[in-house]
Amino acid sequence: MDFPVVISGKNVDLFEFTELSKDWSVDFIQLGGGSFLSSIYQVLFPEFHLAYVHFNSSVKQEGRSPKGYWSFAFADDIELFWRNKSVAPKSIIVYAPDSEINAVNNSDFDVMIFSIEESLLFQFAKQTNADDLMEKLDSGLLSCSVDLWDTLRNTILSEITEYNSNENHSNKFQFLDSFTLSLLELLKTSKPSIKKVSNVTRLQLLTDVEHYIQDNISEKITIPELVKCCNVSERTLLYTFKKRFKIGPKAYIKVLKLNCVYRILHGDTQGKTISNIARQFGFWHMGQFHADYKAFFGELPSETVAKEKLRLLKS
Repeated sequence: MDFPVVISGKNVDLFEFTELSKDWSVDFIQLGGGSFLSSIYQVLFPEFHLAYVHFNSSVKQEGRSPKGYWSFAFADDIELFWRNKSVAPKSIIVYAPDSEINAVNNSDFDVMIFSIEESLLFQFAKQTNADDLMEKLDSGLLSCSVDLWDTLRNTILSEITEYNSNENHSNKFQFLDSFTLSLLELLKTSKPSIKKVSNVTRLQLLTDVEHYIQDNISEKITIPELVKCCNVSERTLLYTFKKRFKIGPKAYIKVLKLNCVYRILHGDTQGKTISNIARQFGFWHMGQFHADYKAFFGELPSETVAKEKLRLLKS
């Protein structure tokens, strides 16, 4: 019997959460102000992974799903945008191996995730004559309307709880067989979600603007500059950002710059002072910067640095 890697963390900050969730290649950007607290519990076998994640704050998630695994996310009844769709209650977000992750969650968000090795999933599908289902399955958002959704979601949590309290819990293959067969049954009755929140044009606009901001994050970026480079009206730009992030493009730029400083303060500052790093992203008034940083992250920049030094001493 091979035992899993069990990872758990409660009330961890954004940086620690990112470190704990390395099997998902995802960039997490805090959008809502205040102290970020999250919980993460993972059970990692070679054949399958289980995860439970909770955020108390609004977060933008962008990256790739695990390579070699199909992943199925059971999102709770909370406001969540996935790509250009609004995630309805009893939905499953399907990620093909190494597929795009692009989501924005509101505060008090949690999700259960089941990932299964690709060839193993196809074996189960073949055994149950669900080959045609797998031929059609791709990354996407599915709506479910049966009690089986609740059962599967609760089963993931129950299994994670068992392994978290007892790493010798030996229900591995019994769980995997039962869960995967039930999941395939649920997928057969699920329908593609049609709850789009933006059309293709606006989604592309958002992507283009985000990339422009990211590429020029250390520069002073103005709204007229964004309007000109993306050839849209200021009104359309504002509406698109408000719809997606609940904040306008100006506020989003500031949030992204603060996140950049936050990450650097958790890494190798290369002898730079907090003031040097802040000015790198256009924060010239140090009093205002410190106030903005504390209002957003719930701690002063110096406290972030002190926490990181303590973390390194313990590791």
